[in-house]
Amino acid sequence: MLNSLNNKMSVRIFKHYKIILLLVLVYLTSGCASFNYYSQSIQGQIEIFQKTRDIGEIVQNENTPEVLREKLHTVLKIRDFSITQLGLPDNQSYRSYADIEREYVVWNIFATEEFSLKPMQSCFLFVGCLHYRGYFAKEAAKAYAEQLKSKGMDVYLGGVSAYSTLGWFDDPVLNTMLHWSEARLATVIFHELTHQLIYIKGDTEFNESLADAVGIIGVRQWLTRTGQTDKLKEYENYLDREKTFVDLILKYKPVLENLYAENSPAQLKRKNKAKLFEQIKNEYQLIKQSWERDYYGNWITSKLNNASVASIISYRKYLPAFMDLYTASGDNIKTFLNKAMLLSKCTKDERQRILNNITIKIMCRDETKS
Repeated sequence: MLNSLNNKMSVRIFKHYKIILLLVLVYLTSGCASFNYYSQSIQGQIEIFQKTRDIGEIVQNENTPEVLREKLHTVLKIRDFSITQLGLPDNQSYRSYADIEREYVVWNIFATEEFSLKPMQSCFLFVGCLHYRGYFAKEAAKAYAEQLKSKGMDVYLGGVSAYSTLGWFDDPVLNTMLHWSEARLATVIFHELTHQLIYIKGDTEFNESLADAVGIIGVRQWLTRTGQTDKLKEYENYLDREKTFVDLILKYKPVLENLYAENSPAQLKRKNKAKLFEQIKNEYQLIKQSWERDYYGNWITSKLNNASVASIISYRKYLPAFMDLYTASGDNIKTFLNKAMLLSKCTKDERQRILNNITIKIMCRDETKS
């Protein structure tokens, strides 16, 4: 017991040394504004560490509510499955739990120019440039969003229930994740672990599309191997609905881009932009009639703009290509991940060429050397 306690203390000390190292690096490499941003990020991470507990201990504690115990027990099974069946990292991520006592862990901000679908990039130490900027504090996120809006930009602010430190730390399961269905919980765990396995600095579209693909593939396998046929059917229905919705948004991507590329007065572009967004809303009204409820109504009516469209493009641009790559890998997840690893070694231009034409045989220079 004493050895176990000493080991836990050593782990906590090591984590805090890593945080101190991050603070030093931030201080040496950033200006005042950047330092303030990094500081809130580090403080948010420290808060999570302070509230993190080992899932095994929580499950065995007789005072743990039964609902929480069952959820966390399922998490451990999903985590073991991610290692043995999917080949995802075998570490301590998602073997601990933290109740951060709020609805979301992070609030992400996407922003674009008024006549563009290209998201503004935010560049950070260690992770490179991203298509969004995240805040642990909601008020800070709202303040930054308002600052961008005051500059005439389209802004989308959304709460996020899970995130990855890309292997820098052991990511815990959060209370923000446990209200989900088992399928969605598994999807997110597989998604975030994929970031730990394969991550390319400065290529949000590759990273997120790949992680989404692994999430889908993993959940299908999980529900199949655990004999949950009813939940698998529900999950496939969910994927069909989501694909219909995403396809609607992506359908207007080239239309909007053509409008923004026109050499016409800003007032006319603004008018036509509003018309196109209204068309999207009208088409959605027709689509949702075949559904039992209005799944995306709030997003469509209150959050539709260039930035929210850009958020979908960033996460789903290459998903169909990755799913095709999985099929071409003989529906073998480990073969698929090996191919994705090869892709990650290509240049960005090569990756884009390959993912836009997944049938080509030679992937890039790195593969020809192997």
